[in-house]
Amino acid sequence: MIVLVLGSAGTVPSPGRACSSILLDGRILIDCGTGSLMNMVSAGVEFEKIETILLTHLHCDHVSDIVPLLWTMRMKGRRRPLRVYGPPGTKSSLMDFMALLNTPEGFIDYELLVEDLVGGVSLGGFSTCWADHTIPALAYRVSIGGKSVCVTGDTRPCERIIELARGVDLLVHDSSFTREHIDLAWKTGHSTAYQAGDVAENCGARILLLTHLYSSDLGKLVEEASRSYGGRIIISEDLLKIEL
Repeated sequence: MIVLVLGSAGTVPSPGRACSSILLDGRILIDCGTGSLMNMVSAGVEFEKIETILLTHLHCDHVSDIVPLLWTMRMKGRRRPLRVYGPPGTKSSLMDFMALLNTPEGFIDYELLVEDLVGGVSLGGFSTCWADHTIPALAYRVSIGGKSVCVTGDTRPCERIIELARGVDLLVHDSSFTREHIDLAWKTGHSTAYQAGDVAENCGARILLLTHLYSSDLGKLVEEASRSYGGRIIISEDLLKIEL
């Protein structure tokens, strides 16, 4: 499985960092945050090959490029159906987003299949659990070719995610803050790098990818995660590829 990071920033994009988005094997896109579409273009992503979009939640830094992506697919001649899944409200919100951005009636002429999900669902090659964020949010576990990835989206440390990610090859965990900002992390529904490491240790993840980054002190994030997790730690970077 090839994991391609298309957005690694927290709520605010920064030079070299778009907001949350990850592509698995060129086929499954998880979140589509601000700036991620440009990174798809830069990386030479083949839009026709994307089969499924999984949205962790409906905050703008995770979904703001989805309508531009749908337009891009249309302009590049997409013909195959596209499936979009997300937490409750995804279907109605996506239709509202398209209307708000004045998508011409009938412009999206490929089949767009949108479905709301809840935690505890298994569909084909992926399964879900509820994350612990400030709005309804899902974490996803995806299995392809015998390899597995769990993407938490935005979350506080969560026992449900530990169970979902049990024995996973790669855990992609919200690591928004250092330990000195643990109160802010809790208030805003996020995790520290130390907490991400603790989740990785408890679920037995082979690799931990720290993402949704605010701190510019990346070394400190790794140091804190390594205090609670003994495995391999990677700092998320835009256009980073990880082969599992």
